[in-house]
Amino acid sequence: AMLAGGFSPTACDVRIYSEHHSGPLQDPARLGWPDLLVLTGLTSSFDRMRHLTAYARTLNPRVIVAAGGPPIRALPRYARRFFDYVCEGDVEQIRDVVRDAWGAGYTADPGVPRYDLISQHYRFLGYLESSRHCNFRCQFCSLTGENARYRKYDLETLRRQFQALGKKKYLLFIDNNFYGNDRRFFLDRLELLKEFREQGFFQAWSALVTDDFFLDETNLARVKESGCYSLFSGVESFDPDVLRGYHKTQNTIVPQVESIRKCLEAGIVFHYGIMFDPARRPLENLRRELEFILDTPGLPLPSFFTLSIPLPGTPYFQECVSERRLLPRVKMRDLDGFTLVSHPRDPMERVVPFVRDLETLRGYRARVIRKAVQLIRAYHRRLTPFQLWLAVGNAFLLCA
Repeated sequence: AMLAGGFSPTACDVRIYSEHHSGPLQDPARLGWPDLLVLTGLTSSFDRMRHLTAYARTLNPRVIVAAGGPPIRALPRYARRFFDYVCEGDVEQIRDVVRDAWGAGYTADPGVPRYDLISQHYRFLGYLESSRHCNFRCQFCSLTGENARYRKYDLETLRRQFQALGKKKYLLFIDNNFYGNDRRFFLDRLELLKEFREQGFFQAWSALVTDDFFLDETNLARVKESGCYSLFSGVESFDPDVLRGYHKTQNTIVPQVESIRKCLEAGIVFHYGIMFDPARRPLENLRRELEFILDTPGLPLPSFFTLSIPLPGTPYFQECVSERRLLPRVKMRDLDGFTLVSHPRDPMERVVPFVRDLETLRGYRARVIRKAVQLIRAYHRRLTPFQLWLAVGNAFLLCA
């Protein structure tokens, strides 16, 4: 919707397709329709972008292809071999592409997200963005590799997004770090959220925050008052040494388990991810952390488990290259967090079954169910039925 907002709504017919939501784009009529094909995605989607470009050019030799996102910013020179426009900037660069390809009359300036193009798929959920990038520099993060600096929008931009979005039941901020490093801006957004909530624009909202958010214990009460029902934070590991090794020192200031419990006790669901690195850590160390998560009372299961990903351009990628950790013939599409791409410390025949079973927690399912029941008992007076479903439903999805 944000990319579509760069096109003039009167001069351009714009259609949106998400393979993540709707599956592979296999309709020749739809793929051969556009005069300008705009592609974006995560690093692992680079090969798929090339596939779609080849298919589109076969169906329409005159099609113009523009590509952006993390894989393009990581490999801009290589990307120029395949795409007409290589967008190394942020989403607003699409206006420059349209202006260069067709003229200024086909752009929308300033662009407002085209929420109307996705409303049929997201009737109850709306997406907003109030800031971009992050003020921390974790070793494995693509934002670190891109040297992207934290940037905030003015409140009027956020107001325009609200008005374009219309009324939704739930809002999800897609900010890389909603908390940021500007206290005044954080508080001003909470006041704006309260204002729009009182006007009936939404019931509840969710966002991603970094762990320093929990340093100020008043923050939980403030976001709760403005309608926050869940927060996501990148825990990555409960081992302080692992966190320091990734330069994620902000997660070592406040005890993470304590922060999670306080969040849940405040009536806010806590979501997080765990990252395992068999190239850096012995297998038994990884198993102990998994046992810690399952055995710690009041601690919800993570939303996902992922392997560490050596994203091109990041310090972690450079480390893997210099130490010759990468396995032979690794492709961009293998950088998905589920595929083993680095030489592990332990024998491959022991690590592969662990990685294979991790995605669904095979062998731990009975304990997962018990943990979900314990979580419901612990927080059923603090969380609404919908929040409880969010907190424990993921446990069953992990085991599906």
